[in-house]
Amino acid sequence: MSTNRLTKFAQLATILSLSLAVTVPALADEGSTFKSTDGRMSFWTPSQPKPTVESLPSQSGSPYKRTTYAVEGRNYLLLASILDFRGDLPTTGDEVSFLDTMLESIRRGFGPDFVLDKTQGTTELKLEATGWPGRELKGTVQGAVVILRAYVAPNSIYMLQATYEAGDASVARVGARFLSSFVPGGQ
Repeated sequence: MSTNRLTKFAQLATILSLSLAVTVPALADEGSTFKSTDGRMSFWTPSQPKPTVESLPSQSGSPYKRTTYAVEGRNYLLLASILDFRGDLPTTGDEVSFLDTMLESIRRGFGPDFVLDKTQGTTELKLEATGWPGRELKGTVQGAVVILRAYVAPNSIYMLQATYEAGDASVARVGARFLSSFVPGGQ
């Protein structure tokens, strides 16, 4: 994959407003479990990601803070984020509404080149450890597979994204291992 394509993947991640890159080797059988700096999640990663914390405009029903961890390797980009919602709002459920709207915006943001997988949209998920509802968006764009998983927790959305070159089995394994390794609470 050319540097130009990898740059395009980083631009696609910007659509998600999740951008920070660290170059590392891509081996699915190496790496370690990473625990977020706040202890709220852990996941397998080929190398040590660095956090980026962003304050977001405060609007009712929208997150106010995003913490992102990213790893970029040869032919892949892995992102893990926590979107924090205000815990002092009298109503709940904004997180699910926001997630559905956000995923549709992301899908449209990839443009007409984004081809959805056989599900033709998002797939509903449930995180077994917690019962949290979630969604998965999967497709291809410009020779890359994009898989985005998001889980709705009280006052938070946990997001994982694996983007990798289509047809490269080694980076597909990296993406699959990353996505399947997510544990809330950093346990």
